[in-house]
Amino acid sequence: MVKTATLPLIAAERFYRKNKELVKHILLYNTENIRTKRDMILFAKDMDSHREGKLFFLNGFPIVSMLSKNTDIVLSHQNGCALNYLYFDAAWLGFPVVHNAHMVKELGYYYEGFDAEAAADQLVYVAKNFDNEKAEYLKKSREYISKFLPDHPRNVKGYEKLIAQVMKS
Repeated sequence: MVKTATLPLIAAERFYRKNKELVKHILLYNTENIRTKRDMILFAKDMDSHREGKLFFLNGFPIVSMLSKNTDIVLSHQNGCALNYLYFDAAWLGFPVVHNAHMVKELGYYYEGFDAEAAADQLVYVAKNFDNEKAEYLKKSREYISKFLPDHPRNVKGYEKLIAQVMKS
């Protein structure tokens, strides 16, 4: 249960019910293992987004392909995997990321823990405001993510220190 589609599905449904005019599609990627499960089918059938033909369960695809063709907002949920490259990749490319990764709260649009209502609120905010924040978001995201890159001075210094320690052994 490191990554799950359940909470994003609930949050997206809450968002959809309040803002149908803002939703073209809700696409759940990497769901090939759950979309044919009886419980997931029953769960999805109760959702307005499913009944109204807006909800789709899809296979996984390379992230750049997914983002460039079909994505306005990335909604993600994790438990115990707070440094997921998905957040970094999407935010670096300028896509708004709504997530609960406590280790990178400053990146994208954060919601706490398993709070689907807070995630839905972040979706509303992004849908209504992101176009006006896009340039600043991209700049801020790349600035934040840069501290994780291998050529960041702090990381270079850390690697040099580790290599020096290994060479002394």
